Amino acid sequence: MNSNATKNEKNKLLTEFILIVDDEEDIRDLLVDQIQLSGFKAVTAANGSEALAKLRDNSCFLVLSDYLVLVRHSIQIHRVFLDKFLDHC
Repeated sequence: MNSNATKNEKNKLLTEFILIVDDEEDIRDLLVDQIQLSGFKAVTAANGSEALAKLRDNSCFLVLSDYLVLVRHSIQIHRVFLDKFLDHC
């Protein structure tokens, strides 16, 4: 892969978001800080319903989640994430 293609892929990742899903605000804030220090953008959700809405509204390339938060919405979130991911491929 040439360097221009690699640079374009990296720039694309930097314009997309990492979705952080956790019911504890302190944990969300800590993760956002670390992600932003690494040069990425972050979007947060406190529960599965918020996560679904954020996934539908944003180009997300990674979801970090507290397992228990997503128990009720995990299949829906997985489907939305995969649909958006496959649209970008």
